Amino acid sequence: MSDNPTLQNWQGRQYESFGNLRIDTGNPELGNDGATTYALYAENDQGLTSSFIMSKDGQYNILNDDCITITGGVEKNGGKCINIVGANGDVTITAMENGDIRIKGKNVIIDADDNINIHSKKNVTIKGDS
Repeated sequence: MSDNPTLQNWQGRQYESFGNLRIDTGNPELGNDGATTYALYAENDQGLTSSFIMSKDGQYNILNDDCITITGGVEKNGGKCINIVGANGDVTITAMENGDIRIKGKNVIIDADDNINIHSKKNVTIKGDS
């Protein structure tokens, strides 16, 4: 949050609350990604929270105290159901706190236009039944 009140214009802020849901737009408080363009905050009866936040510099954050599930293609009969695209940059998947990353499917296809680099601080194991 900025300590300089001249950088904070509170007149444009709108804040609404509907039970466990809050909507906050135009919040001038400066965080890591600048001021908030909009944010949706929710809290359940057990105190678990989730939020969708877009900052003035264009960062979009989805935060949740428990699991996040993304499901696509419930009515689709084939093809791609979920796409994760980094249009002009990298895509990173990180599991924190000693977590594993699993990719599971009927077939797993890795397709690289240039190189595939695998680095491990310990062992690399590749197994196949045939």
